[in-house]
Amino acid sequence: MFDYQFSFSYSLLHDFQPNPKYYTCSNDSYVISVKHPMLGAYYLVSGIILIVLYSICTVAIAKSEFMRTPAYKIMLVLAVYDIFSLLINSIVTGVFGILGSTFCDNRMLFFTLGAFALWTWLGSCLTCIVLAVNRCCDLNPHLKLWIFFDGNRIYVFIVILILYGFYGFLFSKPIIFHSMYMSWFFDPLIGTDPSLYSNYLQATNNIIVSISSVCLYFCICVSVVQKSRIGDPHSAKFTKTQKQLLYVPCLIAIATSDYMGSPAYKTMLVLGFYDISSVFVHSLATGILGFFGIAFCDYPRLIFVLGSVGLGSWMGCCISSIVLALIRICDVSQQIPMRICFEGKRIYAFLFVFWAYGFYAGFLTKPVLFSSRELSWFFDPEVGKSPEMYVSLAHTSNNIIMTVGTVIFYAYLYYLIILLQTVLFCIFHTIAAIIYVYMQFFSTQNYLVLTGQIAWQSSSASVCLVYLILNRTIRNSVIRLVCPRSCAYGNQVSTIASMDSRAQGLTI
Repeated sequence: MFDYQFSFSYSLLHDFQPNPKYYTCSNDSYVISVKHPMLGAYYLVSGIILIVLYSICTVAIAKSEFMRTPAYKIMLVLAVYDIFSLLINSIVTGVFGILGSTFCDNRMLFFTLGAFALWTWLGSCLTCIVLAVNRCCDLNPHLKLWIFFDGNRIYVFIVILILYGFYGFLFSKPIIFHSMYMSWFFDPLIGTDPSLYSNYLQATNNIIVSISSVCLYFCICVSVVQKSRIGDPHSAKFTKTQKQLLYVPCLIAIATSDYMGSPAYKTMLVLGFYDISSVFVHSLATGILGFFGIAFCDYPRLIFVLGSVGLGSWMGCCISSIVLALIRICDVSQQIPMRICFEGKRIYAFLFVFWAYGFYAGFLTKPVLFSSRELSWFFDPEVGKSPEMYVSLAHTSNNIIMTVGTVIFYAYLYYLIILLQTVLFCIFHTIAAIIYVYMQFFSTQNYLVLTGQIAWQSSSASVCLVYLILNRTIRNSVIRLVCPRSCAYGNQVSTIASMDSRAQGLTI
C-alpha cells in the first residue's frame, strides 16, 4: 500500500514531476481527448450549487451551540472533506469534460488533483465511519467506546481523520481524469500495464467502508430495539432527530411493536420475511456464486432452487408493497371505503394471498437462473436454446403492475420524498466504494463508469442534503444565515432534548 514510486511525494522530491517511468506520455500513448459539453455542464453547475449549499451548512454547523459535542466536531471535518471532494468530482470534472482535457495536456496538474481527490475520498470515508461509531455510542450509553470521544480525546480522532487522508495524498497512487470516460481512474491510459496502477489502499478502504457501514447501522438498529424495551431514564425518550434516523424499522422491532395489531404492521412483517429471503438470494447467493464463478451447468438443481426462491420472494415483496401502500392511503384518507377490506380479520385474507402469490411464483413459474458471466440472474439458462422459450409473462406482468401501482400509490402519499431522504443517508458512499473497487480490477462498461462518477459526487452532496432536509437545527440555522431576520422569525430553532450529556440533537 506504500506506492512511493507512483506517489505525489515522489514528484515533490523530483522537480515537481511524476515518475517518468510510469507517467510519461509518448507518441504511442493512446489518451484520447473527447469533449462532453452537456455532461460537463451538468457536473459544473450542480457542483457550484452543491458547494454553495454545503458551505452555508458548514457555517451553520460551526456556529451551532452543539459544536461542543463530538458529533458536531466530526460533522465539521466531514463537511470540509465533502466540499473539497465536490470541487474535484464536480467542478474540475465538469471543466475538464467541457474542454476535453487529458492527462498528457498537463501531467502535473492532473497528478496533483488526483492525489488531492484521493485525500478527500479516504478522509471522508473514515470520517463517516467514526461518525457512525459515535452515534452508536450516543444511542447506547452502556457502550464503553464513548470514553474515546469524551473531552479532548475527540481531537485525537480529528487528527487521525486528517492524517489518514493526507497519507493517501502523499504516499498512494493518485487517480487520473479521462475525458473519454468522464471519470477518474488510477491507470493513466498511456500504454503501460494497467495492473501497475492498482491501488490496494483505496480498494481496502472501500471494502472496509462497505462492510463497516452495514455493521454499524445494524448496531444502531439493535440499540433502538433495546431502548424500546428498557425503561431506564436514558431510554425513556428519543429526540426528534434520532427518530429520523430510524425510518426503516428492523424486523424485530416490527414483531415486538405495540402496533402489531394494525393491518399495516402485519403487512410489514410479511414484507420483512420476503425481503430477508430475497436478500439471501440476490446478495449472499449472488456473492458466493460470483466469487467462485459458478454457472448453471455446474449446479443446476441448486441454482434452480435459488432462482425459484428469489422469484417467489420478489413477487411476494411486490404484492406486499402495493397492498401496504393501499393500507397507508386508507389510514391517511379516512373517507376511502376500501379501508373496510383491511379491518378486523379481513387482513388475514390478504396475508394468505401474499404467501399464496409468492408460492405460486416460486413453484409454478419459470425461475431466474444465475449467470456468473454477467453476475446477475436471468430466465435464460444460456444452454444454447432459444431465449424466447424462457420469457416469463408472470414476472413481466407483475413488474408492470408493480411499477404503475408504486408510482400512483406512493406519489399519493408523498412517499417518494421520504424514500429519497432515507436513501441519502449512506447509500452513495457504498455504491461509489463498490464500483471503484470493481473498476480497478475488472473491465467496466461505460454506464457503470458514469454511475460510479455520479455516486462519488452524490456521496459528497448527500450529507448536505440530509442536513437541509432532515436536521431542523441546521436547517433553521441556515435560514437565519441567508434570510432577513424578519423572514426567519417564526422558524425558531427547536430545543432538542438530550439523551444524556454526550448526545444532543445530532444527525448522521
